[in-house]
Parts: sequence; structure tokens; C-alpha cells
Amino acid sequence: MTEVNKRKKGYRRTAADTYPISARVTMSMLKAIDTVIESGKYLRVSDYLRDLVRKDLEERGIQIK
Repeated sequence: MTEVNKRKKGYRRTAADTYPISARVTMSMLKAIDTVIESGKYLRVSDYLRDLVRKDLEERGIQIK
């Protein structure tokens, strides 16, 4: 989908607009992440990781579309 089409009224992000990435973490990091998820702020690990990336990019002054 082109950038022009994305700006049209009613556009909704689809799975085709996202891309999978993977990362390895230590068991202690995984347990800490699970604690964050269990707190109820995030539904899934992917939600938490997206939020972390978004915040990091904002702190670096990098704008995302």
C-alpha cells in the first residue's frame, strides 16, 4: 500500500503493515518481562516491546510514521 493510500480517511493498520523480528534474552530478563506483562499494562510481550522501541526512538528524536 502506498503512503498516499495510508493517509486516506478510514485507513487501518493491517498485519501486512507490520514485520516480525526476533531477539534472544536471558532467562532473568524473560522473567522480568513476564512480571511486567502480568501487571496488566500489556496484553502480550510484543505490545511491551513495541512500546519500548517507540519510547526509545522518541528519546533519540527519531520520528516514526
